Amino acid sequence: NLCDDSSSVWSGVAVTTEDNAHVNMTRIAFSGSKALYGVRADLKGTGSSFDIDTGYIADKDRMVDINDISNFFGRETRSFINNVGILMGSSRKTLRDTVDFKRGSVHAVGHEKEDVVMFSDDVINLTTPLILCGEEWVEGQHAATTTRLDERVLYYLESRGLTKSLAKRLVVCSKFAPVIDKIPDEAIKTAIYADLTRRLDENAGFKG
Repeated sequence: NLCDDSSSVWSGVAVTTEDNAHVNMTRIAFSGSKALYGVRADLKGTGSSFDIDTGYIADKDRMVDINDISNFFGRETRSFINNVGILMGSSRKTLRDTVDFKRGSVHAVGHEKEDVVMFSDDVINLTTPLILCGEEWVEGQHAATTTRLDERVLYYLESRGLTKSLAKRLVVCSKFAPVIDKIPDEAIKTAIYADLTRRLDENAGFKG
């Protein structure tokens, strides 16, 4: 999503997997005044998997709402929900990740992870992870990290000749790189990195 900031964005995706099917999804959510995203994956086939990587930015007074669900039905199914984001200005982000192990999903594995960096005291960051378990022989895990940029890392980069602004840009881009680099189209990746750096440079809380 590289729409203009006045747009409202709604995105819904449904996935159903058969035996040994593997679905990998990369989602970039950088714009829109109000952006709502949702994915429901029903892992029905034995040995099937669904992985989704999301990179999001909420700046100014934008609102981002993400609701992703992995339902495990089949044996030895697997899902990894990974989110990386930054919050700036007076933005608001709500993230709901659900891993639901249904009866019969023996040896299923479901992981949720989020890494968000905040650049402002005025942002609202809401994260609601949920793991539901109707089967005993499963593995579910959630991890969430909410931080500001490490001043020690910035100091090290500045001591190597970078300005503080460039040091911040480098650190933030390194967090997004594992998500963006999964996109095979080079033109799309170039457009995403250009939009990312533009938003960082335009944000008053980022410069300095």
